This record gives sequence, structure tokens and C-alpha cells, in this order.
Amino acid sequence: MSTPTIWVPHNKGRQPIQDYNEINFLDSETEKQAKTEYWIAKQVGTRLEQEYPGREWGVRPNIVGGMVEIFCMALSGTHAYHIKMDCTIKELQVKALAAAGEILERFNVTREKKYDTDVTEAFIRDHNGDAIVDGAND
Repeated sequence: MSTPTIWVPHNKGRQPIQDYNEINFLDSETEKQAKTEYWIAKQVGTRLEQEYPGREWGVRPNIVGGMVEIFCMALSGTHAYHIKMDCTIKELQVKALAAAGEILERFNVTREKKYDTDVTEAFIRDHNGDAIVDGAND
């Protein structure tokens, strides 16, 4: 079975767009795992961005380990909140929202949707580029 082809109207002879995110049951286990992890990251990340826009959220699922890491890249790319994947995607989104809120609180960043990026850009940074806030990185 080949990769599905999506033809775009008025493409005028150009190559069709390939949909590489569709699950194909002939894929290897590694490819299936990557596609599933991508889908989980997209579902959780989209929900985080809806609730807390502009904070540069990172979501790293690991199906084999059964965990999801939640990052606020505007604050830290090395420190993450770990959530066990033992629930539905909706429940995982709720857990991720709670984790994201806690990350913001640890760095004294508002949970409000209206957010000023100058706040996080003004933080003093360590050698990794992570924000330094008294008590946040303990």
C-alpha cells in the first residue's frame, strides 16, 4: 500500500501533496509509534496553546516509557513536567493543562490568556537558556 496522495485543486501540474501522517497498517512498528506519538503531541500541544497561548509549549510523548513531557520553551527547554500516559487523550489533556499551569506558577508567569512575551524574555538565563527565577529551578 502506498502513501495516500492528496490532489490540491488548481495544482497546475505540480507534485501532489503527500499525507505522511495517515496511519498505514503496513508501516513498521517504529513508524506506527512515531505517528502515534506525533498525534498525541499534536492533540496535547493544541490544547495547551488554546488555554495558554504564546508560551511556546513543547510536548514529548514516549509510548514505550508511557510518559509525556510538557515543556514551556519560553522558560526552559531542559526542565519538563512528566505525566504518566495511563488515561484517555481527553484526560491527558486535562493533566497537561494542570502541569502547564504549575510550570507557569513556578516561574511567576500569569495563566491569563492575554500574555506579554516581554515578561519571559526579560528573565535572566543560565548557560542552557533556561529562565532563572528564585525558587523555580530548585
